Amino acid sequence: MIHRPIVWLVLILTVYLSLTCIRAGHKSFWHDEILTLAIANLRSVHEMWDAELMGFDFNPPLNAVLTKASMAIAGKPELTARVPPIAGYLLMLVFVGRRLPAFFSCLQ
Repeated sequence: MIHRPIVWLVLILTVYLSLTCIRAGHKSFWHDEILTLAIANLRSVHEMWDAELMGFDFNPPLNAVLTKASMAIAGKPELTARVPPIAGYLLMLVFVGRRLPAFFSCLQ
C-alpha cells in the first residue's frame, strides 16, 4: 500500500531534480567548479591526488574522482559535471530525513 506522504515526497523530488537539471545545464561554471573540472580532466587518479596534495584545490579528492566518472556520461558538461553534487544533496536529504523523523515523517 502506498502511503500518501511518499507520493508527495516522490513528486517533490521529481520536481526538484527536473528544475535542478534544467538550471544546471544552462548555468556557467563557477570558480570552484572550474578548479574541480581542471583536476577531473587529469589523466589518472594519481595525478589528481598529486594536484590535491600540491594545494591546487582544497576540496576532498572524492569530488574530483566522481566528477571525472560523471563526465564520462554523454551530454552537456555543465550538467554531467554537476551530477555528483546533486546526488550528494539528495543523499543528504534522505539521511537527514531518516535521522529527523519529526521533520521528515514522510520518509519513514
